[in-house]
Amino acid sequence: MSKVAWDRLSPADQATVQAAVNQVSSGGAVEIQNSGRYVEPGLSITVNAQRRVEIRSVNERRATIVLTTDFSVPQDLTITGGDDSELILNGLLIIGGALAVSGRLSKLTLRHCTLVPGLAVDQAGQPLHLSTPSLRVNTDTDITTVVELDRCISGPLQLADNVNVSVRDSIIDGLGVTMTVITGDTATIERSTILGATKVKQLDLGSESIFMQDVIVTRRQLGCVRFSYVPRDSVTPERYRCQPDLALKDVTAIPDQDNIRARLTPSFTALRYGDAAYTQLSNQCAVEIATGAEDGSEMGAFSLVKQAHRVANLRASLDEYLRFGLEAGIFFAS
Repeated sequence: MSKVAWDRLSPADQATVQAAVNQVSSGGAVEIQNSGRYVEPGLSITVNAQRRVEIRSVNERRATIVLTTDFSVPQDLTITGGDDSELILNGLLIIGGALAVSGRLSKLTLRHCTLVPGLAVDQAGQPLHLSTPSLRVNTDTDITTVVELDRCISGPLQLADNVNVSVRDSIIDGLGVTMTVITGDTATIERSTILGATKVKQLDLGSESIFMQDVIVTRRQLGCVRFSYVPRDSVTPERYRCQPDLALKDVTAIPDQDNIRARLTPSFTALRYGDAAYTQLSNQCAVEIATGAEDGSEMGAFSLVKQAHRVANLRASLDEYLRFGLEAGIFFAS
């Protein structure tokens, strides 16, 4: 049977994630040493005041945490914390329920995690629970809670007004439904693909990201949006080199404006979670999007791949190394 080592320095192993988590509420790390599947209905995590707890998979492993025995009836992973407490989840695939945060937790960090959009998928790969948030944060209103997502995939984030959120190199998926997928007080969104609306009080920074639905910001005198795709009806702080604004700068004819907006709407190879090309920009996507980041890479969650740079370097090298009389082309597999 698979075991869960609750701390790399401890000789003791625990049979379940819950048993391991119970050992570290006063601080410590639960390290899952394989890519096993752990069925943990009713899993709950408590972090004591002024303590930090981390639950992580070891390098090159990804543990799957299943929160329910019946995917048609999701169960939450409940998280509570005391004053100045912090929880880190690293390298986990969580399916069958949402993360529900309450109490006085000060900071929640998700790194390299997947909170399955729609909570679970059926045998055909379709989401089972449309419009259901993957993360809900309702901590005590007299504190500020910070939520950070770094290189994650998640469904909608339902965050209270006392929550500040940071999203980097991530995908937030509203599953094709017109809905708000990011809420909260203050947000920072960098190199991410947001498949839904964003409604926050303040957007400190929106950078090199794709917002597929409206971005509505209350305090627009603060913050900025740069090198991003922002829909036409959005209400944001000052924008710098965003699309389609940049392409429309000198265009006055309404039909021409409509054509430009249609051409610059990002297109993707696939938008179903689980597909290999999930949220990859399609080959037909406008070059203004595919090279629209600050460094000339693509906007969105795959900016870090630097595909535009790789293609340019390959194209520049072809003639140098190609035998005389031959021609070469670049063909993309997906």
